[in-house]
Amino acid sequence: MKRVIGHEVGAWGHFCTNTLAPLNANIHPQRMHTLLKNWKPGQVFDEAPLFYETMDKESGDLMHATTDEVQAIAKAMRAHGMDVNPPTIFDYEAESFIEPGITRVNEIFSRSPGYKGFRAPFKKRDDGKFEPDFTHRYFTEDVPYSLVVWKGIALLFSVPTPTIDFLIEWAQKLMGKVLLYSYVYMLCVYED
Repeated sequence: MKRVIGHEVGAWGHFCTNTLAPLNANIHPQRMHTLLKNWKPGQVFDEAPLFYETMDKESGDLMHATTDEVQAIAKAMRAHGMDVNPPTIFDYEAESFIEPGITRVNEIFSRSPGYKGFRAPFKKRDDGKFEPDFTHRYFTEDVPYSLVVWKGIALLFSVPTPTIDFLIEWAQKLMGKVLLYSYVYMLCVYED
């Protein structure tokens, strides 16, 4: 691998380290929330917003809060003897781009030349206006196949995840799905 990508590749330990890795689900739902938190059905836009270049502190706050919850899940798993050590979202992204003075993940996204020009997943209507695409993978993959999985693991280890819960509950309404029943998961938390 070193010859192919230019540097050593190390093992991440337990398989759940990969499951908890701060990839798309620690970026896309958080950013989509800040772009659409005040969106109302029928509201349209003149263009699809830039996704990364205009990444704001609020998006970064949600990403950092999510990664903190993932770190708490990993800590609980380690307490049960599992070698689970996912990097934080900042540490993971800083490996590909960092400049002096950057301390927050939203700054990495907004300043990195590799993220320039990406637009939010909106679809163009016949009238030339744009509307959010809730069938895009940022919703249909990142939420049910990562955030919900993280929530499930958290339940197994009795780790509270208010940010992850918030993002799932917000996204499921826009998607017209039920991925998380608030009253059900509260019944599933067991005390040791």
